[in-house]
This record gives sequence, structure tokens and C-alpha cells, in this order.
Amino acid sequence: MFKLETGLNILHVPYRGTAPVLAAILAGEVQIITDASTTSLPHIQAGKLRPLAVPMAQRFSKLPDVPTTAEVGYPKLLAPFWLGVVAPAGTSPDIVNKLNAAFRDSMAPPETRARLANLGAEIRIGTPAEFAGCSPTSSHSGPLSPRPPTSESIETQSTISKASKMTFARMTFLAALCAALALFAASPAVSPAHAQAYPNRPIKVIIPFPPGGPTDGMARIISERLGQVLGQSIVIENRGGGAGGSIGAKVVAAADPDGYTIMITPGGSLTNGPAVHKNIGYDPVKSFTPVALLITAPLILNVHPSLPVKTVADLVAYAKANPGKLIAGSQGVGTGPHLLVELFKLETGVNIVHVPYRGSAPAITALLAGEIQMFFDSPTTILPHIQSGNARPIAVTTPKRHWSVPDLPTMAEAGFPKIQSTFWLGVAAPGGTPPAIVEKLNAAFRESLAPQETRNRLKNLGADVEIGTPAEFTKMLAEELALWTGVAKAANLQMD
Repeated sequence: MFKLETGLNILHVPYRGTAPVLAAILAGEVQIITDASTTSLPHIQAGKLRPLAVPMAQRFSKLPDVPTTAEVGYPKLLAPFWLGVVAPAGTSPDIVNKLNAAFRDSMAPPETRARLANLGAEIRIGTPAEFAGCSPTSSHSGPLSPRPPTSESIETQSTISKASKMTFARMTFLAALCAALALFAASPAVSPAHAQAYPNRPIKVIIPFPPGGPTDGMARIISERLGQVLGQSIVIENRGGGAGGSIGAKVVAAADPDGYTIMITPGGSLTNGPAVHKNIGYDPVKSFTPVALLITAPLILNVHPSLPVKTVADLVAYAKANPGKLIAGSQGVGTGPHLLVELFKLETGVNIVHVPYRGSAPAITALLAGEIQMFFDSPTTILPHIQSGNARPIAVTTPKRHWSVPDLPTMAEAGFPKIQSTFWLGVAAPGGTPPAIVEKLNAAFRESLAPQETRNRLKNLGADVEIGTPAEFTKMLAEELALWTGVAKAANLQMD
């Protein structure tokens, strides 16, 4: 549409999503993009992108000095970004109206509106009838304020013949655009890696576990402010699977050590998984550069309410009286809770069957359904089920009692002082990442976790912020790798 309306000859290069096209324009590989304010605004505010116009009926509140496309002489270039919700054809009107009311209620709180406003979005929720007859390109005058109807056909005259009809505003807009293109063409090639100080393009954060678990939930909270601090978009990618999250870890281990691919992970991928699998596909020490420990939380030993036990001693006695009948679930082979089950078996001498799942969510489902009777998990995901009475907690694995479940004894208090483990999340970059980038990332995560609001949100999930230095995290990883390798050997778990 832009080419038709302006008569310009511009080459179009498609990318797979917003993140790569933003990376391309920041690196100078493309010179023009149209993008939603949600993702481009931080780069505009940082001076890394220059906005020329907004394709809306009115000026955008976040960029009040940027004219509309109509103001610069192109009233037909009207295409606001919007999100709507649809159901399958034939959905009953009652259900449609109920969904509409639910979305209306969901978007009513000022906090929700403020969060969307921070992303450059405005709430304009309407009725099903309005949405059915209104789109950014329709002639219906609905809540999206579409362009007015027109019977004029799009002219395809040459740029020279159109110039005679241009308003001063239109000429100014095109002059600015052409000047930008000419400046790029006349400039010598610059390596993107050296064009600007790190970071100068979006950063990918790999979460080596599926959505819905404690790792995913807390990693997303931690990453929210990271983009603001670094002035870049943060692209979160869940790459679950493998021993202790090894599939996602392999992606990071193979990435360029330039700070643009990092991983937020618990111990599974860096210590527990490598302790179980000798040939996991990467060296847990050499393949990664530790950046920082971020948060810690207790692991809670839970049982199904139908099990006739209320203490650890009860559980051990029941397991010994019913050898091989008690099933303990975990988030997967080589995860921290898996090795904690093995440590529990070693320390208590009981015969318990271990069943691995792909993450916390399916393991919790299994516990609630009674398919498994025992499960170690963090408060992040298990606490709601404890509070509802669908899971019975009997101990925490931290050295001291935890504020999230103050009435629960520690494993040491229950008579098993060696059964200790703390759930944690840390961030690591590919091996060989320059120290300057590691320090910048460490400082950025430290700043991201500084606001009390962020800390409170993590605290509501049972987690404590304990960010440290790269050196401290490196030391901790070495100690944990040695500990869990010893447990894996003792339990005869090590695999090739």
C-alpha cells in the first residue's frame, strides 16, 4: 500500500516475526519497517529508530510529536494494529455475549489498562456486532476508528506526475524518507557487531522447560524489566525436553558468545542433568559462562491427601511397609526433584518407584489425580494446591523453615539432615562470552530485580531474590555439580 500510494520503488524483505525484523533494522540490514508500538517504542525512545508517521486517524499519545499519515498527505495509509477475539463459527450468541462480558471485565481494572498503556496499547473493547462490522480496512465507523469510505481508486501514476499534487507536508515526509535512504546508501558498510555498544538488537532468553511451571513463571517475571533496562526487546523462547532441560541448554551452548542468546534455568540443565548423563551434548562447565544466581525457593515434599501419612516418619514407615508401591513423580529425568527422590531413597532406605514427567504442570496433574503419591515442588506451582487441600505438604528441603510455609518442618527437623536442596534460578550465557558483556548482563538483571513490586511478585510465588556476582554463581555451580554427581553415582543413575 505504501508503494502504491507514494509511487516509490522499494524492495520488500519478509522476516519470520517482529524480533528478527527489529534486529535487521537495528543492524542496518533493512531501512524501513512498520511495527506496533508494543515492540518498537523502546527503540524509538532510546534513539535507535526514527519514527516518521503513525498510520492512525489521530496522533499516538506515546509519540505526540509524530504526525499521522493523513497529516503528511497520505490519508489512505491507515492501518492501526489491533487485537480481537473470535470463536468458531456457529458459537451460540449466549456464549459469545458471555465471553464478551468476561473480556470487558478482565480489561476493566486500571492496573491492566496501565500495563497495556505501557506497551503503547489502548483498550477499545466493543460489542460482537461492532467487531463483526469493523476492521481497520472496513467502512464501518466502529471503535477502531477505521478510515472513511472512499470510491477513489488507487492511483498508480509515476512519482513525477504525483509530485505536482503533493502538499508541503507530503513533500516533507518523502524528503525525510528519501534522505534517510540516501544517507544509508552513501555510508560505508559497518559491521553490526561493532555498530553500537552491546546490546544493539533483541536478546533471546531460552527457558529450557515448558510453559506453566515454576521456571517459566518466574523467568518471565524476571525478564519483564530486563528489556527496559537494556533498551532492547526480550524474546522468550521455551525449549523444554531432554535430561534436566538439556534441549534448551544445547541451543545456548551452540549459540554465538555475543550476549544475544542467554538462558534462565534451574539446576537441571547445568548440574543435575549432567550429573546423570555423561554425554548430555555439552560440557556443563566449558559450554557456559555463569552470569548470576537470581532467585531461590524451597522445595516442598508433598503427598496425595489419600495417603495415610502426615510426617516424613509416617511416609518412610508407609514406604517400608509397602515396598515398590509408592510412586514419586518429578519434572523429568535429571531434574533437581528427580535427584532429590534418589537422595531420599538413599537416606531412608525405602523402595520407591520414580516416574518422570515433562515439567511441573503434568506432574502436579498426576499428583492431584492420585497417579503419583509423592512429589517435590516449589511453592510457585504447588502452593495453591496445598491451600485448597488437594496436596498435603509434610516438609521443606531448605536448611531453615521457610516463610511461605512456616509451620512445615525442615527435613533436618524430621530426622534427615542430609536431604537438603534449594530450588534456584540463574542465568548463563554461552561459553566464551566476553567479561564486559557478562558484567553488563549481571548489572541489568540486578537492576531488573531491584523494584519492590518485582520482588513482591516473586515473593507471592514463594521465591526470594538472591542475585550475586558471576564468580559466586560459578562457585555454586561447581559445588552443586559435585554434589549431584555423587548422588547419581551412588544411586547407579549415570547413563552414557
